[in-house]
Amino acid sequence: MKKKAIFLTGAVLVIAVGAAGAAFGANPSKLPGSLKFWDGVIYSEQDQITKKEISDSIDPVTGKSTKEFNIKSGQLSKDGSLEIDDKKNEKTIEFNMDGKELRLKFHYVLKSNKNIVLPNSEEGYQLSPIPNSDQYLIEYNGSLYQLDIKNSKITKVLSDQVDAFEYTTLKNKKVEDLPLAWGERPYYSPNGDYLIYYSNRNAVKNGGGNGQLWVKNFKNNNEKAVYDGGFEFAGWGESSQVFIRDNNKLVEINLEDSSNKVIQDNVALETLVVYPFVIAPELGNINITDMKTNETHSINEGVGRADMLLADPSGSHIAIKNYPDPNSFDTNILVLDDLKNAASFKKISPDDGYVIDSFSWVDSENLLVVVIKKGTIEQSSYLVNINELK
Repeated sequence: MKKKAIFLTGAVLVIAVGAAGAAFGANPSKLPGSLKFWDGVIYSEQDQITKKEISDSIDPVTGKSTKEFNIKSGQLSKDGSLEIDDKKNEKTIEFNMDGKELRLKFHYVLKSNKNIVLPNSEEGYQLSPIPNSDQYLIEYNGSLYQLDIKNSKITKVLSDQVDAFEYTTLKNKKVEDLPLAWGERPYYSPNGDYLIYYSNRNAVKNGGGNGQLWVKNFKNNNEKAVYDGGFEFAGWGESSQVFIRDNNKLVEINLEDSSNKVIQDNVALETLVVYPFVIAPELGNINITDMKTNETHSINEGVGRADMLLADPSGSHIAIKNYPDPNSFDTNILVLDDLKNAASFKKISPDDGYVIDSFSWVDSENLLVVVIKKGTIEQSSYLVNINELK
């Protein structure tokens, strides 16, 4: 069977057809560097070699690097080939933050009449697409902002005062060894009705650092704290449900009435909810529970230690980074394609001498996999069609 694979010719990304082989279900040519999928486009992020080159180029006098990173982007065409968009745009937007005029730089490309803004780690912000819109959420300097790239606007998302909490008071507050955040680690609900985020604004009153989970309800524009303490996001449920991990407990929170209940105890940090399923890895085992029926089944064949779980856009496939031997750095990817059937999974293994570093879903068929050569910082990327895996 022939299989498509990405490789680099000069400065242009193209697709080639490789012969059948063992690795990735084929023996494709490698694309140097690290690729990720983001909001409809494939883009190149700073790989380990590029990071080192930029670090080595820092001028000791100015403290600035002389080497810049040039982001490339592309997308899959209807025939499955990867097309590069050479019309990358750059825009610097000024906005007012706490009485100071700041400037942030953005790279973006046009796809399907939407300006897709690419992640830019050099600027120090984190991006999240806002569902059902052409806008983005920016996490920057301990607060959240909305980016309108078309109209060159950056505006605040959160209110400056909620109940007894005031943004200015938080910014002027100093707590030793505790960074204070009005809002960070945001997650939008799929329908765009809710935005959850972490804030430790309560430290202004009690000096503590545990913080709270807050929600902004866009149906009525209200903001409120709904859970005390830190959290790890696990997934969305139906309507106003969100699932979080608090220490070793999986907790369901209703964002409307702030009620919560423990769904499972002793769950791993990597636990993922793809409603109604809970995918909970443990050493040597992956448990899948249907919350509607309370039925649980397990996968243990070839399972060692899982540390990365990611659902495809449809929620029908789960990719899991797996260390078959928990004491080794060797990795593979388990792809679950039927959450009701524990025996139904496929495996992606790298070439000898490589380990899997990361991956991202392009769509419900294609997984973009980044590997790193053992003993080096050399990274490469593959495009894997999971339907062609045995």
